[in-house]
This record gives sequence, C-alpha cells and structure tokens, in this order.
Amino acid sequence: MWITFALASAFFAGLVAILAKIGIRSTPSNLATGIRTLVVLVLAWAMVWITGALESLASVSMNTLVLLTLSGLATGASWLFFFRALQVGPVNPVVAVDKSSIVLTIFAGIIVFGETENLNIRLFGIVAIGVGTVCANDQVINAIPINIPGTAHRNTGQVNCRRPINAKAVDAGEGGEIEGTTNPPTLPKTT
Repeated sequence: MWITFALASAFFAGLVAILAKIGIRSTPSNLATGIRTLVVLVLAWAMVWITGALESLASVSMNTLVLLTLSGLATGASWLFFFRALQVGPVNPVVAVDKSSIVLTIFAGIIVFGETENLNIRLFGIVAIGVGTVCANDQVINAIPINIPGTAHRNTGQVNCRRPINAKAVDAGEGGEIEGTTNPPTLPKTT
C-alpha cells in the first residue's frame, strides 16, 4: 500500500516544479512560496477535518510538537530556496539538485533508524544518485566551482559530463584546452 502513496507523491512532486516555474515568471519567489504554503495549509487542515484526526490533537506529545515544528521549519526553508532557485535557474538542474536530498535521507535512515539491510546497495545508490545529479545536466556541474586537472576548462572549472575524455588526454596547463583525443573509440564496421 505504501508504494501507491509513494508513487502518487512522486507524480505530484514532479508537477510541483513545472507548475511553479510557470507560475513564478512574474511573481517574487517569496510571495509564490507564501501562496503555495497557504494552499497547502488549507488542504492539510481540510484533510484533518475530513478524516476526523482533529480529535487526536490534544494527545500529541510535546516531543512530537517540537519535531513537527522543526520539520515544518525545514520544509519552509526548503520551499523558499527551491522557489528562488526555480525563479533564477532552469527547471532540470534545479530539480536534480533538489531531489539529491534523498542522499541525506538515506544516510539519516542508516544512522538514525539503523536501516542497514542491503547496506552495499544503499551506499551504491547514494553514489549513483550523486553522480546522476551532477551529470543530469551540464548546468549543474558548471555551477560547481571545481578544478580537476584533465577534465575541465581550468579557468572556469567547467566539466562536461557528456564528453568522455580519452585516457591519452592531458591537461594543457593555463590555457584550459585539453590535448589528445576526446572522442570515444569507435567500433569497427561489420560487413
């Protein structure tokens, strides 16, 4: 049953970025976040009322209130930064970086909850998500100020994940140009 809810969540989360990007073209990102938060507030409390969960409000512990308050503050901060990033940047790299938060979630699951079943697979997933985030769009990697000799334009720190670098390629130095073959090897033609 949880997978159905998770898939529905992923579907609607995918819509969030597209609808938000269209909606904030001429609206300040903080105002857009406020409007979105108001809609979520009304929807969430409507669900509390519809499901009859309001009766349980008095039994919520102080510890739960503190943790839910901290979670709400983290959500608010995430939304503010997400909407600002969407306003000034393209959708694909913004969403790729935003969704890389799953790496933190997996680490927290391992450390806080002891979710170490299939640990090797989880750690591989973390690495794959990290690499995928970086290479999902050239604009993500180009926004990271790194300087890796032999892989980048040295003066800008830009790396192109889509251009494989041949092992013979060498760093040319200050000019930033890479000598050698940068094309992947071609397979011989069969007849």
